[in-house]
Amino acid sequence: MTMLRKGEWWLLAAVDDGGQGSVYFGCDDSGRPAAIKVPKRLNEQGPQGERRQRREPAVLLSLDHEGIVKQLGHGSDYLAMEYIAGPSLDLAIHRPLYRQRYLGDDRRLAAVFMKIAQAFRYLHGREVVHRDLKPRNVGFRPNGDPVLFDFGLARSTSDSASTVMRIGTMAYWAPEQDLPPKNGFKLQEWMKIDVYQFGATLFEAVTRKSPAREADSTDSPFGDGEHRRGPGHSDPRRSPRTRGADVTSGCFLGSLIRACIHEDPQKRPDWGEIIGVLEAAQAGGRRRPRPASQLAVPSLY
Repeated sequence: MTMLRKGEWWLLAAVDDGGQGSVYFGCDDSGRPAAIKVPKRLNEQGPQGERRQRREPAVLLSLDHEGIVKQLGHGSDYLAMEYIAGPSLDLAIHRPLYRQRYLGDDRRLAAVFMKIAQAFRYLHGREVVHRDLKPRNVGFRPNGDPVLFDFGLARSTSDSASTVMRIGTMAYWAPEQDLPPKNGFKLQEWMKIDVYQFGATLFEAVTRKSPAREADSTDSPFGDGEHRRGPGHSDPRRSPRTRGADVTSGCFLGSLIRACIHEDPQKRPDWGEIIGVLEAAQAGGRRRPRPASQLAVPSLY
């Protein structure tokens, strides 16, 4: 059997296949493991796909944080990253054995999301936005620490190319992505979308319910189900702020979830506020953190 090779890396087994390409488990001649991303052929991706392929290695090379996957090397047709041996957050949410091991009780779940929030605070501090946060794009190291990966849609201030409006995973879209501004979102606006996606991911981790399915539910905090299926308007009567009880009421970290997915981007919390709430939850108390802005996250529940 002939093994494929990309640069110094042997491709040993396919582990994922997506719209932008495939990911393989592999190693170099010394046996060092890696996840190798092989994008689709450039003529299949179009100009925007070509820009994304060039952008991802450049973005990863500029980052150095324990909660963000590290680049090991890249070529014209591959990107090698550290291999994250644990399961994805998606598996940890929905598979009982993984959930017990990696999310455990409420305190453990809060600790995991605090580390994800810390990675995003670092990311935004470097003026980089991820733009595709979802449970499948977070993995676990063997010690249980979460790691953010898949920066195929990430963007930084150094990237002068025009942005694509309708990108990412629709189930985790923020409401403003339905009606994007004519000239595209600015970096600060994308940062607020990252916060929304964090809230949607936290919602799924806490409730074990997908935002996509919840959008069609009568007690959903995610607005009109049409928002999950394609362009359209979310119903303001069903927004997190204007509606009363919904599926997050009374659940762990419900107030934080509602704040992160607020339909008004300017009323979503910053990462310092988010981390403050999660630190309190990790400590096991229900004390109210003092947010830095006027936004008040009322409690952990």
